[in-house]
Amino acid sequence: LDLYLGPERRTVTEADLRQMVPLSRAAVVFEIGKAIQKGDAVRAIDLIDQQLEADESAIGIMRASVIPTIRNLFMAKLIVEKLKVPTGGYPAFSGGLNRLSEADRAWLPQKKDGSGVNVFPIFLAVQSAANFELEGLQRVLEATLKADQALVTTGLDHRLVLHRLMAEISAARKAPRRRRSRRSPTRPAPARPSARSGSGGPSGISSGNTASTRHASERSHAGVQADDAMSDHPVRTR
Repeated sequence: LDLYLGPERRTVTEADLRQMVPLSRAAVVFEIGKAIQKGDAVRAIDLIDQQLEADESAIGIMRASVIPTIRNLFMAKLIVEKLKVPTGGYPAFSGGLNRLSEADRAWLPQKKDGSGVNVFPIFLAVQSAANFELEGLQRVLEATLKADQALVTTGLDHRLVLHRLMAEISAARKAPRRRRSRRSPTRPAPARPSARSGSGGPSGISSGNTASTRHASERSHAGVQADDAMSDHPVRTR
């Protein structure tokens, strides 16, 4: 890794690790499921393409990674919303599932030894399932079934079928909520009195008073002119 970075760059990124450390088949199966849960279609498609280029079967990718991931998301969402099983921690979740009636537990995946419900994979999907609506996961489950049938029974391009399914899964994921910035409430600016209003002008004088003041000013000005004229032509008294 040190030789790969060279002397000019000392910061190691996730992309560097992906480039230098190849994933095993089991790790790729896990990473595809993780990308699906996050709604990261780009990452999921990239991993699928790597596996197809390595001559992995598209049907194998579908049934080893995609179908189990979607099934666990759907089960986790249904259990939380419909059966109201607590999700505060693994013990509470496991105990809640095992306390369900036999009819409610019949459709859940069982352990290989038959000792009860295989709780852990469903519990791991609970947090990611919260980012989906139940109706959206049901549509994704149906789309996954159709994609699996298309891989088996049709001559469609396997790469295209898987890419389209990844896009549908990503579209079904709810958009993350944006945090509202806490801003101090702005005080409205004081209203400026209008000169046209009848209640008052900029100096607080009403329009009626303004008109009378203007007339008084005109009369005063006329009086000054008359006084000037009389001073120029004095009146002679007999």
